[in-house]
Amino acid sequence: MPPRWLTALIVAFWLGTTGWLVYREVADRVHSGEPPRFAIDLTDEVSANTIAWNVLQKGERVGMGRSWVRRRPDRTFELRSEFRFHEFSVLNVLKFRKMTSMYRVDADGHFQALAAEVYFENNPVFDMLEVAGELRDGFVTPRVKCHSGRNVIDMPFKKFKVPERGSVLNPMHLVNKIHDLYDGQTWHIPLLDPFGAQFPGQSMHELKAEVSRDRLVWQNQATPCFRIDYREPGKKVTARTWVRSNDGLVLQQEAAHEGQEIILQREKLPESK
Repeated sequence: MPPRWLTALIVAFWLGTTGWLVYREVADRVHSGEPPRFAIDLTDEVSANTIAWNVLQKGERVGMGRSWVRRRPDRTFELRSEFRFHEFSVLNVLKFRKMTSMYRVDADGHFQALAAEVYFENNPVFDMLEVAGELRDGFVTPRVKCHSGRNVIDMPFKKFKVPERGSVLNPMHLVNKIHDLYDGQTWHIPLLDPFGAQFPGQSMHELKAEVSRDRLVWQNQATPCFRIDYREPGKKVTARTWVRSNDGLVLQQEAAHEGQEIILQREKLPESK
C-alpha cells in the first residue's frame, strides 16, 4: 500500500490530466458498437467561445472554471481548461488551488500533445505538479515534474504506445456538444494509464461506454438527456457525461477515482436576445 501522500499525488495527477482516453477509429464495430461522432466539429467548438463550469464535490460547490478551444496557425486545435478552487482536497492530504490542462489535436481530433499543471494550497511537500507529453512515432513519454519552492523533482516515466489512428475521447473533456447519440448505444475505449504503464505485466484497460436516456436536474429543471456511463467490465461506473437530448449540449461531467468524486456542471446559458 503506497503512502497516503503518494496516493493523493496519483489522484492529483489523474485529476490534473482528467485521464488519458482514446478510441480506435478502425475498431471491430460489430463487437464494440459504433462510437458517436467524437471527432467533434472543432470549428464549431471554437465559435462556442468560453464555457463556464462549476466544480462540485459531495454536493457542495468547491470551485469554478472555464473551457475553450483555440485554433493554432498550424491547423491544430488546443482544448484548454482552467479551474480555481476554494475548498477542494484529495484524501485530506493535498488541497487544490488551481488546475490547468491542454490537449492538442489535429483537425480530425487525433491526439498530438498534452500539458497540465496542478497547484496546491499550503502543502509542505509539493507546490505544483506539472505534466506534459507529445506524440512521437506512435508513443508518448510523460514528463512529470514536482515543484517544491525552488526545488524541482523530475519523475521518470516510461513511454507508452498510443493506439494507431487514435482520436481523443475523454469522458472529462469539456467539449461544447456531442452529437449522434442514441439509447442503447455502446462502444469500447482503450484507457491509457501513464501510471499503470510503468509496471511490468500491466495490460491496457478498456472502458465500456453505454448510452441511456435519463433526466438531469440542471438549473432547477428536470432536463431530458442522454447519459453516457463509462466503466471497466464488471466494475462500477467510473465516469458519466450528461448530454441534452434536443441539441447535444454537454451539461455535466462526473468522474470517480480512488474514492474521490468530482462533478463539473455547466453554468446557466446566457439568455437569447
